[in-house]
Amino acid sequence: MKRNLLILLVITALMVITCGNEPPSDFYNGTPEDSAAIITELNAHADFLNTYDLCTYAKCSVTVAAVSFPISDSFYKADSPLVKQHITMLGDTVSVLNRFQDLWFAKDTTCTVYLFDTFTIISQYDWDRKYTGHYVLTIDTLIDTTQVPWDTTLDTIGVVLTTVDIDSNGGSDEITPIYAEGLRHLFLDPVRETTPVIEDGDTTYPLVDPRVWVLKRISYGNYYFPSEGAEYPLIADVRLAHADGRVDTIQDYVTDTLFTGHAMNRLKHIDSLMHFTAGETLNAAITLGNVTLDSTMALFFISGSGQRSKIIDGHGEYVVPSTSSSTGITNLVFEVILKDSYYYLVPAKDFLANAWLVPVIIQ
Repeated sequence: MKRNLLILLVITALMVITCGNEPPSDFYNGTPEDSAAIITELNAHADFLNTYDLCTYAKCSVTVAAVSFPISDSFYKADSPLVKQHITMLGDTVSVLNRFQDLWFAKDTTCTVYLFDTFTIISQYDWDRKYTGHYVLTIDTLIDTTQVPWDTTLDTIGVVLTTVDIDSNGGSDEITPIYAEGLRHLFLDPVRETTPVIEDGDTTYPLVDPRVWVLKRISYGNYYFPSEGAEYPLIADVRLAHADGRVDTIQDYVTDTLFTGHAMNRLKHIDSLMHFTAGETLNAAITLGNVTLDSTMALFFISGSGQRSKIIDGHGEYVVPSTSSSTGITNLVFEVILKDSYYYLVPAKDFLANAWLVPVIIQ
């Protein structure tokens, strides 16, 4: 009885407290007019929406280490040839790109646009040598090293490399389909009146009616060339050193709320993009974030304006290209690809890569 009376008193008190209060306003989801205005604003900044140049490059020369048959290769199938190749040129083409564009409103004050891209890549390459390694099973762990011309330490599991056939005719081939996906964010604000309004001691600047949306900030694009359960060669940071000593650094992930630099997980004001001069030479460094991968296991590229440049083991010089964009805005793409994606033909290894797309201003 006492408990029922207590519950009744609590209910009565709540009714008294809330009596006369207006219900909270509905969450703002934007109007068709808002959506149309936002699309118009985005189309006016088409340079920030471009993803097609992410992996569209003519073939360029690449220098990769000579093919070898390390002991780890003996863990493949016995009594079955292992085919590897050495590539000399590499180029990519985007064959299919699908974009999902979603608008998320925060009350009536902001809108964040999600650009989620899924696409298919064709990787075209030239090769100068193919190697077919023949393995046999052996019971004797003490083998004649003359049978193993490529590596004399291969008999740890009873699989021995006996011969290697070399095809040096050269040729061209491609890897397809290569699937990839990535996400970017665009942040818009509505324009406000310049004359303030004071209500109950608070000063506010009302929104212009009808709303006029303006693109304010963008995020950079992080793209993955996936394989289920695979270990991507993830980029940890990129450093671009100018001749005058200035260094631009892009980090993968930053949680410091006071951070004002460049990070892949942050929105950047479109007026604070990195600036470069066409023709200047940068000292570039791309660092991997995977603790189990080192720089010799990957191919590193920096691309811009459709021109792709390879840097050796993540370090090297990069010449900033000119751009045909009237605004000077173009994408710099920093890409790392696992070398084994090209080395191995039989059995083929998954194509694994990570690419950063960073809009910059080239003067």
